[in-house]
Amino acid sequence: MRSQPNLDNQALAAYLAAAGSLAQPAAIALDTYEQICCLAGTVADLTRLGMLLVMPPLGLDPAHCRVVTAIMSTCGLYEYSGQFAVTAGVPCKSGVSGALVAIVPGQGVIAGYSPPLDRNGNSVAGIWLVQQLATTLRLSMFYRDVGEIKRIDLSEDWG
Repeated sequence: MRSQPNLDNQALAAYLAAAGSLAQPAAIALDTYEQICCLAGTVADLTRLGMLLVMPPLGLDPAHCRVVTAIMSTCGLYEYSGQFAVTAGVPCKSGVSGALVAIVPGQGVIAGYSPPLDRNGNSVAGIWLVQQLATTLRLSMFYRDVGEIKRIDLSEDWG
């Protein structure tokens, strides 16, 4: 059984192809995306994809990886993205299949599949797991020990 086509995804793939941003024809890129996100991807596939962002291979621009992880942080979990950034502090992306990939910059990837979704369309168990790991292991990119923070004496003359 084939899934129903997503017109938004088709339009995005056509736009990227027209802009010369795809290495393959739009149909192949779209099929690959659908296979990973919805149909045939495994946790190992998600982990390998995530590791491309953690440790970009030669030929993959690290600046592009920073853009992707920034977008994951701001909208990878739909309406829950902002709250997740505060509670877990790791870039994350979910999919309608229950797939979830979290990037721990410079360290690794947390990935999983768990289909029950919350009202935002995110994996309930996946979100819980990443939040627990990020909190317990202090993985948040926003976490700093108080001793690491440089205090500025505002009473000094800055002129």
